[in-house]
Amino acid sequence: MDHPQVAQQYALVFEAVRERWHGSRHAAAHVSVVTAAGSEEEGVFVVREGRAYFVPVETGIAGEKVFIEFDSLVNFSLLLDITAEQPELAGPWINLGQVYVALDQPEEARRAFETATVANPWNCTAHNELGLLSRQNGDFEAAERHYLRCIENAPGHGPAYLNLGILYELYLGRLSDALSYYRTYQTLLGEPDRRVQGWVMDLERRLGV
Repeated sequence: MDHPQVAQQYALVFEAVRERWHGSRHAAAHVSVVTAAGSEEEGVFVVREGRAYFVPVETGIAGEKVFIEFDSLVNFSLLLDITAEQPELAGPWINLGQVYVALDQPEEARRAFETATVANPWNCTAHNELGLLSRQNGDFEAAERHYLRCIENAPGHGPAYLNLGILYELYLGRLSDALSYYRTYQTLLGEPDRRVQGWVMDLERRLGV
C-alpha cells in the first residue's frame, strides 16, 4: 500500500471496526474495502488483545500474517498532513519514517529520515535509523557513518553504541571495536543489559582480555 488516500480509506474502516468492537479483546469480521485506486480488496479485520489488524483474505487468519496495524495506519495519515504543513520540523519526518519501517516500506522510510536530517542535521535519531536501514541494505560504510554521526551529535544516545557494536562484530569483524562500544552502551544504562553482557563476555573470551 503506497498511496496516502488508500491509507486514509483503510483508516476510516479501522475506526468503524474499532468503534463497533470497543472494549473487545478478541473479535473478527470479513470485510471488503474499496481502495483509492478503485479496486476492491477483501480481508479479515481481527482484534487481538485489544488491537486491530487487517489480514488479507489470501493469507487466512491461521497464517498469522498481519498486513498492517491500526495505530500505524492512523499515525501515517496524520503524519502525512503534518509533514506537508510543517516540512521544516525534523520530528514528524522521523515519526513518519518509523511508521514506514513498520509498514515494511524501507525506501519511503529512508527518504523520510533523510528529510529529517536536512531539517535538523544534528538529529541523532534520524542518523541512527538511517544506520539501521543502511546495514539492512548491506551498505556497512554508510551505516557506520550514520552511527558515528549520531554519537557525535548526542554522545549519550545508547542505541547508536549498541548498533555500532553489532555492526562491528557481526558485519565487519572488528571485534575489539565492537567490545568497546558494547561496554560503553552498558555504562549508559541504568541497569546493564544481560543480553549485551553475554556478548561482552563472549568477546572478552575470544579476544583473550
